[in-house]
Amino acid sequence: MKIINVRFFATATPKPDIQLAENRRKQSITKVALAKALETSRSGLDRLLDPKDTKVTLGSLAKVAQVVGKRMEIRFV
Repeated sequence: MKIINVRFFATATPKPDIQLAENRRKQSITKVALAKALETSRSGLDRLLDPKDTKVTLGSLAKVAQVVGKRMEIRFV
């Protein structure tokens, strides 16, 4: 199983939204297909992937990771 690293650092690098976008492109998963798999709208997916949206839950991120065949890892450093 491949691992997607979702890390939150004080410098905000690497950014989870960029990592997810890269993994989505590598697997040829469109935003529409990802939204359908997550049972949400395309605009709902855009809100979920918006790095400025602070209302994203860990559960939502875990579901995204599962849909793209990854696991979520959170570290406090």
